[in-house]
Amino acid sequence: MIQVTFEDGFQDQAHALSEKLGLPLLQDPQGVQYGLRVAAGGLEIVDLHKKQRPVRVDFHQLNAERSGGDLTKAVNTRVHKTVLDATGGLGRDAFTLARAGCKVTVLEKNPIIHALLEDGLQRAQDLEAVQRMTLIHADSMQALRNHQPEVVYLDPMYPARKKDALPKLEMQVFHALLGAEQNEQELLQVALEQARKRVVVKRPIHAPVIQPASLQFKGKTTRFDVYLK
Repeated sequence: MIQVTFEDGFQDQAHALSEKLGLPLLQDPQGVQYGLRVAAGGLEIVDLHKKQRPVRVDFHQLNAERSGGDLTKAVNTRVHKTVLDATGGLGRDAFTLARAGCKVTVLEKNPIIHALLEDGLQRAQDLEAVQRMTLIHADSMQALRNHQPEVVYLDPMYPARKKDALPKLEMQVFHALLGAEQNEQELLQVALEQARKRVVVKRPIHAPVIQPASLQFKGKTTRFDVYLK
């Protein structure tokens, strides 16, 4: 499904990554949908058969975008300074919270997504926000029990679209690597046990709540359900 590939000059790094992740080096793209490519701009996932923008973690670009108002309101970053992001993904929301002044622990179970995050963090050590982020390769359901932050943040996988058109490459990759199903209810319960102040859950604007929330912050396409302790 995914194999390691590389740009010219990065063969040694690709071999090391292949051994670390237990993924084969790409020999023939026939039958292989995605490549985990070691490139000059950083580690990235590419579609080997379609011209789509690669999936890469780029915190410098995120730093220039200056977004995240509803997220910081939902977490209440003026008051809460320790956050555990239990569903790290590509780290966008974790970075937004770190930029707002929070110390953010990021959990990511999938080794490929973790590798993308790790690479992105290494390339952005000059950013002050990145210095406040700690990445842990772990299963959230288990690792959550070892932490008691003020806030636990959850961004469960968005439901698959009920349309003919495929979602953008990033969502295709996430569904391929992680699958479409997550035990949202169980994860929320563990988060509520461990958070000292609140749990914040990111949802599509029209998605049902996992369970009744204390507060909601709504945008055009996304909302944040807040569960106060």
